[in-house]
Amino acid sequence: MQASWHQDADKLTFIILSEKAYANGPASDVVSSMIGDVNVFLINHNDQKAAEVEVMIAEPEARGKGYGREAIRMMLAYAYRELGLTYFVVKIGLANTTSARLFKSLLFVQESVSEAFQEVTMVMDMSTSTVPRNLTTYSQRSLKERLAKDTLAAENE
Repeated sequence: MQASWHQDADKLTFIILSEKAYANGPASDVVSSMIGDVNVFLINHNDQKAAEVEVMIAEPEARGKGYGREAIRMMLAYAYRELGLTYFVVKIGLANTTSARLFKSLLFVQESVSEAFQEVTMVMDMSTSTVPRNLTTYSQRSLKERLAKDTLAAENE
């Protein structure tokens, strides 16, 4: 299973590295710098070509620092620009309010709740005019600059 991720045409994975761990370790020590991943799975959602998004920050000390947000934004921009995808789906456990808030802040909206599976389905349609351009593009601005802007925008809501 682990070796098949690079062979699956319906899955795209970005590995999230800790810049600090990578910069402080040997240049070849990518494995110890890994803190998580973000994935999209190509799916058919309500007869529409879509991508299901998943993110995981496995290292507890890396959580809450914006790595997941930045990785999701990069993945959405890549999927939009390079794959032509405009419809994204995420399924989140009902108890995972942190992830639900994260995706809501990225303009995902609740589509449904499954009590049987104890999960909420949230969606984002980038083909609508309500999606800001900054979610469909990615520049080389620093993580701190982007997080500061997102935090300010969230505080003004």
